[in-house]
Amino acid sequence: MRVLAEKGRINWRNQDLWRALNKMQTTTSFRKNDNLLLDNPVALRSKLARAFATIYDKDEYYNLEQKNESTFNSKKKERYEIHGKTSHKLSKLLDDHLARIRNNDPNDPPDPIDYESMIEYCIEQGKSYGENAIFHLVSAMAEGILDPDRGIHIARHATDWPPSQMFENFPTSRSFYQQLCSNKFGESFRRGTIQGGGGQDFFNWFYTEALNAQNIRDRVNKATSAGKFDPDWVRQVLCMGNAEDVREFFAGKGGAVSITQPHIEAAYTGFMQYTQENAINPVKAGRDQFARVMANVVMAEGILHNTAYKSMSGDVYARRASNNKVPNEGSLGRYPGKSLGFNRSKFVDYLDLIDADLFKIFRSGDAGTKDRKEELANDFLAYIRMNPRYTALYEKFKDEKNIDNIFNELPDILNHIFMNMTPSEYKAFIDHIARDAKTPAA
Repeated sequence: MRVLAEKGRINWRNQDLWRALNKMQTTTSFRKNDNLLLDNPVALRSKLARAFATIYDKDEYYNLEQKNESTFNSKKKERYEIHGKTSHKLSKLLDDHLARIRNNDPNDPPDPIDYESMIEYCIEQGKSYGENAIFHLVSAMAEGILDPDRGIHIARHATDWPPSQMFENFPTSRSFYQQLCSNKFGESFRRGTIQGGGGQDFFNWFYTEALNAQNIRDRVNKATSAGKFDPDWVRQVLCMGNAEDVREFFAGKGGAVSITQPHIEAAYTGFMQYTQENAINPVKAGRDQFARVMANVVMAEGILHNTAYKSMSGDVYARRASNNKVPNEGSLGRYPGKSLGFNRSKFVDYLDLIDADLFKIFRSGDAGTKDRKEELANDFLAYIRMNPRYTALYEKFKDEKNIDNIFNELPDILNHIFMNMTPSEYKAFIDHIARDAKTPAA
């Protein structure tokens, strides 16, 4: 065991190990396929500690565990240099690893250290793409090459990449991941890849069930405030934040981080993926979540149109974007090959379904002077004052003289609008987006 620990190769869920421990002591007993232990790392750890204490001494298990984990982690890091040299093809290499697991060739065994190292490198360095890292981590735990609690280890990256926190919401059993892969994205799991134009079942699960958790949204808020997450992986992050997170992102941490064209493209691709996938399969996203993501879009459009937070001096916001550029990861959504401008125009169409005249105010062009900010605030107030649907909003904003302060309240504004839609209005809005998503773009 000490030799295995020195190599980082102990699998504490290995049932051959359990049988050996049963033969060497009688203090505690390990039953084959004991789900209580397989699903509960704390219970398994406690039982292993008692068994090793009987055979050796009370510190033996903890020493082995610490050595095994530290070696496993250090060996993962040792491989980062290799991953860096092959970073342009990590997506394919991950697929190859999964294929090796399934081939079960004794002359070409898969290496759990290398597999997890590659996944973690992608997360830390923003390589491949986020959904692919999650797909392979979940698949590896379902196949048994990685222990089913390795997701908890990966979740420590939640500050840098909030979606990894999803693993804190899942049981730590192989059977859970097997059922998840088979039931939620069985086609992609059978194919062993989400590349090559496939993976729609996985993408739908990822954006509808995996990401729609409150702890992930909370983590996004913390990450954007700290400027922590990699802008290259913004696609799966910003769609889960709120309008203030969008503002923080476009400000690039007060101008310290350069927000470029690809980052803006990725942000809109993520907004579109989240909106469309949840419209197709609204299992966890209610009115509040559609209100949240639409507020994000209104904020982004306001900044790109120079309407929100425009300053005549010291402006830190990224405001220039070429609409004819095709997003780097645009092929992963339902509109492969379509430009940033295409996604933006689609969102304008969606906002027009709600209230075209209202949202036009939020993209009214340059608002860099005090007079212009007041003029747009007055336009907003004049419009909502005349519409009975917005009586409560008018009472809240009637003394406001600056459009920037109204942008600050976009989450409340959109939430008010969505919560006051009739059931038929809300259904028509969702159905329109779902039909759009399923219709090939011209």
